[in-house]
Amino acid sequence: MRSINIPTKIQISKTSPELALDLEKFFSENKNQCFLFEYSDFGKKYFDSLIKPLLREIRFKERYSRLGVITEKEFDWIFSIGGGRTLDISKLTAKNSEAKLASLPTLIAHDGICSPVAVVDGVSQGALVPTALFVDFSIIKECPIEQIYAGIGDLVANLFAIEDWLLAHKLRDEEIDDFAIILSRRAASSIISKLEFNLLKEKQEAKKFLTSYNFLHVYIESLVLSGISMSIAGNSRPCSGAEHLISHAIDEIYGSNTKALHGIQVMIATLYLEKIMGIDLLSREEIKDDISDLEKILRSYGMPTKFSDIGINNEDLKVIIEKAPSTRKGRFTVLDLIRSGV
Repeated sequence: MRSINIPTKIQISKTSPELALDLEKFFSENKNQCFLFEYSDFGKKYFDSLIKPLLREIRFKERYSRLGVITEKEFDWIFSIGGGRTLDISKLTAKNSEAKLASLPTLIAHDGICSPVAVVDGVSQGALVPTALFVDFSIIKECPIEQIYAGIGDLVANLFAIEDWLLAHKLRDEEIDDFAIILSRRAASSIISKLEFNLLKEKQEAKKFLTSYNFLHVYIESLVLSGISMSIAGNSRPCSGAEHLISHAIDEIYGSNTKALHGIQVMIATLYLEKIMGIDLLSREEIKDDISDLEKILRSYGMPTKFSDIGINNEDLKVIIEKAPSTRKGRFTVLDLIRSGV
């Protein structure tokens, strides 16, 4: 029987003092354990000011995550404090060290906060899911708005990833996991419903709404659900289809000059593929007036929705689409049908 790793503790706190109380309890429950704290530059400041004073009865070491993955097996817990790269390094350190993983993200822009995948130096690898996840809302709400756009984009991309997975099941008899699909779709639909409700009922200004606790709590929970759906499936299929291959192709072609954050790229790719297929992902009807219901919602918040919005013209896009399938060989997507002219 395959074991599935999911978080057993998820704590979203409104303020740093509130989070400190939860962390103090967590460290008290694990006072006989040995911790390695890995942090980014910003995470180091957070560690020194908030966490280190709580470690009176904890054996620990600390290091910058930029020093890379280690394999020492002397730790019971790896505790990550930083952004996505810091977490990815900690995921692999925890796996190699046979330790449990705790995370306190300082920004949240994709479902990697709870996914069983780590990307280090451009290489994607299987890794550990955090056992404990702590979120300080007072930090996350101060992130650049583009980071939140990216997280929303990573979630709405699930809708097309699911379509691709079902297509692979239909045409290639690829095995699917219904529960993973339910979780992935729920993660996407929850955030879309929240965005839509504000447009229709609350009518808060876009940035004010997207940085509110009311929205970000659902945003974080949805990204957690999305990550867990991949653990359930045993692969990234419920959250990664042709839209992710297009984003990977953009990254490979442009390198350090890549056009936008990952989540923004997959969001735009999702809307592009939606038009190619001609079916609105929300209404399940034919797209009318060249704009889908999903695109209308995202545009209303000022998010980029076209490749031209991130500096990619039609000629560039042809090269990207041609390259995209090669970025994940063996993964059947709608791009294979497009290339074959079906």
